[in-house]
Amino acid sequence: MPRTETKLRWNLNKAALEFGKDQKTISRGIKRLGLEPGTDGKFSTAQICAAVFGDIQGQRLRKTTAEADKIELDNARERGEVVELAQTLNAWEVAILNAKERFIRIPTKLTARYVVGMPQVEFTKLLEAEIDETCAELSSSAKPDKPKRSDKRS
Repeated sequence: MPRTETKLRWNLNKAALEFGKDQKTISRGIKRLGLEPGTDGKFSTAQICAAVFGDIQGQRLRKTTAEADKIELDNARERGEVVELAQTLNAWEVAILNAKERFIRIPTKLTARYVVGMPQVEFTKLLEAEIDETCAELSSSAKPDKPKRSDKRS
C-alpha cells in the first residue's frame, strides 16, 4: 500500500513548544497577519512560520508599493498636478475672508445711494445689482496662484 503523507498541523500550544516562543507571541503574529485556522482548528506550518518569523515577501511588497507611491506622488507634484493640503486650506481661507469682507461692505456702499422712502422693489434691485457686481469682482479676482515648486530632491 502506498503511504499517504499528511501535512503537519499546529495548535498554538504545540507551535509554542516547537518554536520556543510564547503562545501569546505566536497568537499576536497570527492576528497581525490576519491568519485563520483550518476547519480542524489548527494552522499550517507556513502560517506558524509567518507568525513567528514574519512575512518577508509581504514586507517587501509593502515596501516596494510604498516606494512606487512616493515616486508617483513626487512626479505629480513636479508636474503641478497636486498641491499640499495646507496650501489649499490657506487659499480657501483667504478667498472666503475676501468674499466676507466684500459682502460686509455692501450696506455701506448702498447707504450713499439709498433715498429715504425708496420703494422696496427699487431698493431690492439696487441690492441685487450690488451683490451681482460683488460676485463678479470675486470671480474675476479668484484666479488661484500656482503652487510654488520645491527644488528639493530626495
